[in-house]
Amino acid sequence: MIYIITGTSSGLGYQLTKKLLRKNKVIGVARQEISKNKFSENELKNYSHFKIDLSLEFSKIKPAILKLFDFIPDYEEFTLVMNAAKFTISEEILNINESMDLYNCNFFNITQIVKEATSIPNFRRVLFINSISGLIAQSSQYDYSASKHALQAFSDSLSLFAKEKKFDVMTINPGGMQTELWNKVDNGPDTSDFLDPAEVSDIIASLLELKGRFFIKKFVLLPPSDL
Repeated sequence: MIYIITGTSSGLGYQLTKKLLRKNKVIGVARQEISKNKFSENELKNYSHFKIDLSLEFSKIKPAILKLFDFIPDYEEFTLVMNAAKFTISEEILNINESMDLYNCNFFNITQIVKEATSIPNFRRVLFINSISGLIAQSSQYDYSASKHALQAFSDSLSLFAKEKKFDVMTINPGGMQTELWNKVDNGPDTSDFLDPAEVSDIIASLLELKGRFFIKKFVLLPPSDL
């Protein structure tokens, strides 16, 4: 199996990449390169990185996105893991440029990548790593919550389309997670009980390796503080 994973440079995306590289090939997509010393020699042999900024409008990155699929042999199945996201938490409303960057990363470009994949015969599965904010509106997360609600609606509709096709749709909605994103938030929440990305990646890897046809909708993972 070949996995295309967005947001592989840090956090959950990086942890999941490390897990899947044990048995599979991974094509990573992120704004930043990953330092080679974060991988073993064997892992590097099975990892390819595409430096793509998903906050840009799709017309600017479409050629790079299409090249992703050139790395997929016709005889080998592939799975998409849509993990990249821009996160904001603020009492202030984002300006239009900031909003568009967030929606491009969290929704528009994610859905465009998936749409491109649906026309490829050996497309096996897509897993959206969404957010509890895609199910329950969160205070001071206006655009983020809206983008995640939109992604949830897209995945629900895609499931109806996919059931007659040859690919599956999975969506998980984690709550607060211990990632580097919180380092950029002023006066953020206490993250001491938040989900460990390494443990969440174990769960996701198990779901991705299921052999039969499986559709997962609104799979929620929460730390105690999100209850």
